[in-house]
Amino acid sequence: MTVTASDVLDELTSVFTPLALASPAPGAAAGTTEAAVLAALGGEPVHVDDLARALVLPMTQLIPVLSILELKRCVLQHPGKRFSLA
Repeated sequence: MTVTASDVLDELTSVFTPLALASPAPGAAAGTTEAAVLAALGGEPVHVDDLARALVLPMTQLIPVLSILELKRCVLQHPGKRFSLA
């Protein structure tokens, strides 16, 4: 069985809708880890290690939150594992 790009797009469409990606990034609810990460970031890129120390978060908790915020287009990842607000 050959899988085509169309097959992959059909699978992804059932999980993600193009409309959701085109909409503005939703804000994080107050009191969440996402909100704390957003509050700790600014326009200048911050290394992930420095961010983890500032927030007193283990990497196992910080990296998934950064990934989610990146998918929501709230943060940007720069070379060298540095992050800033989008």
